[in-house]
Amino acid sequence: MAENTYSWSLTGLRVLVLDDDEDSRMLIETMLTHYGAFVIGVESAKLARRALAHVRPDVIVSDLAMPQEDGFSFIRELRADPRHAAIHALAVTAYAHQYSVDQLRDAGFTGVLRKPLSPDALARAVIALGAGPGRQSRTGPVAAPSPAH
Repeated sequence: MAENTYSWSLTGLRVLVLDDDEDSRMLIETMLTHYGAFVIGVESAKLARRALAHVRPDVIVSDLAMPQEDGFSFIRELRADPRHAAIHALAVTAYAHQYSVDQLRDAGFTGVLRKPLSPDALARAVIALGAGPGRQSRTGPVAAPSPAH
């Protein structure tokens, strides 16, 4: 694979992408992979739980509106489990205007982005959430994204 030519680097970050829509999931996976992240994409909360048994991601990028189990209930359950409680979670949704900052925060999300996603905005959000102590992007530290109103 060619060297990353983007201004943001996600090299070394592990990201779990949860989205029931295959096109959206593949697009997010492709964006994050191009920025250098190791990405696991799954289409349901059930499969996300299975993935978490094998990989500890730095960040989870989760759609909110999904059949069977939505992103809210998945993240709430994740926060209740001490093994996964500290993993940052970024909500991605086409319906961000329907959710308040408090709803997202109370569910356990640490950031939110509206679909359609811009590659740079996605990279900045994931870097901000997955940066951890001592980790910085090539262009410097980034403030964590705030949930949209």
